[in-house]
Amino acid sequence: MVSVGWRMLFRAWLGMVGALLIVSKGYTAEAVAFPGANWEVRTPAELGLDAVKLNQIAGKLGSSGCIIKDGFVVKAWGNQSKQHDWYSSAKPIFSTLLFFAIHEGRISSEDEKIGNWDWPLKGKDREISFRHLANMTSGYMQPEGPGEAYAHNDFAVALFIRTLEKVFDQSITDAAKQRIYDPLGMQDDPYHQVISRGWKARGRAWISVRDWARLTWFWTNKGNWNGRQLLPKSYFEQHMKPQVPKDLPYSSGPDVFGKLPGDVLPEDYLGVRSFGGGSNHYNYGAGLYGYHWYFNTSGTVGMLKLRNKREEPNVGGSFEQVWPGLPCETVMTLGWGINSVMIPSMRVVQVCAGNANWDRPYLTPKGPDAFNYKIIKLLVESLSSPKKVETGKGTLSAEI
Repeated sequence: MVSVGWRMLFRAWLGMVGALLIVSKGYTAEAVAFPGANWEVRTPAELGLDAVKLNQIAGKLGSSGCIIKDGFVVKAWGNQSKQHDWYSSAKPIFSTLLFFAIHEGRISSEDEKIGNWDWPLKGKDREISFRHLANMTSGYMQPEGPGEAYAHNDFAVALFIRTLEKVFDQSITDAAKQRIYDPLGMQDDPYHQVISRGWKARGRAWISVRDWARLTWFWTNKGNWNGRQLLPKSYFEQHMKPQVPKDLPYSSGPDVFGKLPGDVLPEDYLGVRSFGGGSNHYNYGAGLYGYHWYFNTSGTVGMLKLRNKREEPNVGGSFEQVWPGLPCETVMTLGWGINSVMIPSMRVVQVCAGNANWDRPYLTPKGPDAFNYKIIKLLVESLSSPKKVETGKGTLSAEI
């Protein structure tokens, strides 16, 4: 009996020491919470959030979504289990798989040429690397060479997906299921389109909002999942920031697309077809894009180039921040009415899907007048405890 009592005391002492170590490192239990079979739920009040503002976010966005704070669901609306087409917001899945390919030694680095994977590339395209594909600078179907210009190119995304399938010798669904979906415990069986079918091109992802929140929480925690470092933290420290130089020009090439989504185009000589859009169809990226995420970096973040319907030459412009006055580290995915936002230092994630009310164009550097700005500002303001957060212009108060 005495030995049992001493063992119990010893375990209690170890627990106290562990708690003190956590506090001394600036962590809390909430900071390292992860979902098990289901997300755990906390009321906004339990975590010091403003429930009124969270309700406003849900009401303005509509459809379905959820907000995660410290690893707990503090707000959910709409159907949490329904699988949605994630459009362009799915693209960070492929960046995550790229990191796994490097980690597993399947490719040497992001700078390995994709020509090593049995592609009959022509001319300048022989220099295309995985890094170029992940950052929309490949030059595929464009006049510029790899790394010479930015073009939001959904044909290049399809090329990225097809190349990853070669690397893993698996379908993109099986590769993602083995490395992402199963380890993160996704609940609703995510899957990818296996053949081109109208706008729903090969590789497009169908995922529920509560499952997408797991992937975003994985990135927020820099590759850690419930105490396991599934990918090296260094990958996220290196890549969770803009990768496209702010002075990189936008491509001068046309936005190539067919009259019908399934048209085979001579410019697409590899026959990969499109992930869903054109070959140069979005004019934000220089200075704020990297590995299929958009960042709210401070200072001049690149050139805003606009092209009117008559296809006149691009006119350049610049802006200090996409979302002025909001935290610099705000990170976002962008898709058609389907988005996710994470602010890592605040340990908060917001997800919406199913044709939610998200402004188009998705990035609007007009500050307080933009609908998207108002949504993110509500999210920040809902974190009520006073703590200074670095922004492009001064500070905001937010809980941590």
